[in-house]
Amino acid sequence: PRSATVDVATLVAGPEVGAQLVPADERGIAPIGQLRVEVLSCANLWNNDVGGQSDPYAVCTLGTTARTTDTIADDCNPTWSNPATFLFDVHESSQQCHLAVFDSESDNFNTFSDALLGIASFSMSSLVDAATAEHSSASGGGDLAPVELTIPLDCSVYDGKLGAYHASINHDPSFVTVRAMLDLDDQEKRGDAGHRASKVALGAAA
Repeated sequence: PRSATVDVATLVAGPEVGAQLVPADERGIAPIGQLRVEVLSCANLWNNDVGGQSDPYAVCTLGTTARTTDTIADDCNPTWSNPATFLFDVHESSQQCHLAVFDSESDNFNTFSDALLGIASFSMSSLVDAATAEHSSASGGGDLAPVELTIPLDCSVYDGKLGAYHASINHDPSFVTVRAMLDLDDQEKRGDAGHRASKVALGAAA
């Protein structure tokens, strides 16, 4: 019998919305540049351990690519002193880089699932805005330097074993700090993709 492959997102939501539901890297869209991210620290993380502190690690995701930091033991204010640099292909200025901070349960022989302590995100266009503003306020020329972003964590997603306890108290805000840089390809190197990248940069400078 004859058969056909049907994209479910397009079938259910229509071609315009369906295309947005499929990650750009799966739609064959050429990258407009590369994102570099280093997770530097977190502050005021929720404690998910009885008799100790959370053992946090962070997962950084862009599109279908995810990267994970090392785990820091017993520290609700962790600092990654030698952070790994995560590289991601960027396909659209509207893409979001998502950050999720977890408490590792490896010290409890994985009796429990790793608890999600909080989530945050930033868009590529907001990163370009921040880098452009910082660059314009600094003296001298040259390329845009990496910028540090301190982003509030949404802790309402917490799914750990101390849920009843955390629901009963008021918390100070939690934060994650990253160093990020967006390298935009030029038009000569990427053709249409470079043209889209130049529009992102010009839009931020306007």
